[in-house]
Amino acid sequence: MISDKENNVPVHGLQRMLRFISSHINDIPSVIPDGIYGEKTKNSVSEFQKVFGIENTGEVDNKTWDKIRETYMRLLKEKAKPENLEVFSDEVEIHPDEENMPQMFIIQSMIMGLINEFDNLKNISVNGIYDSDTVNAVKILQEIAGLEATGIIDALTFNAMCRMYSSLVSKKLEY
Repeated sequence: MISDKENNVPVHGLQRMLRFISSHINDIPSVIPDGIYGEKTKNSVSEFQKVFGIENTGEVDNKTWDKIRETYMRLLKEKAKPENLEVFSDEVEIHPDEENMPQMFIIQSMIMGLINEFDNLKNISVNGIYDSDTVNAVKILQEIAGLEATGIIDALTFNAMCRMYSSLVSKKLEY
């Protein structure tokens, strides 16, 4: 059973799960994850027990814990949105023939995804090297985006490519 001791790691985890669950099930009051099993946490547990037909004690026994965890994992799978990953910084520029740029794998993968959308794009290798084929593809995408076709990947070019790729993904997901 989870205790009421302050800054308890299991209590903090419980509160995080209850907070997420409460954002999707209105009958369960939200709690602030502070690691303290106080009245608000007890009330949230009690309401959770009522909603799920578990004996209403306000205490977290194994049955309640298992149901909270199961509900949290189910909702996480159903409701969670993809995380945004910062790949490119506004201080970065990638020039032709540069190697060992981790962003290049992602950029080349986006280009490969866009090939069927733009007739003038050709297959490239996803190899992490900013080779001549990739430079040519970037120049074509820069022209399509109304940017100067320098072949240098800066934040404007990267953002334009991301918008094109996001549009492609969204369009495919609509069908």
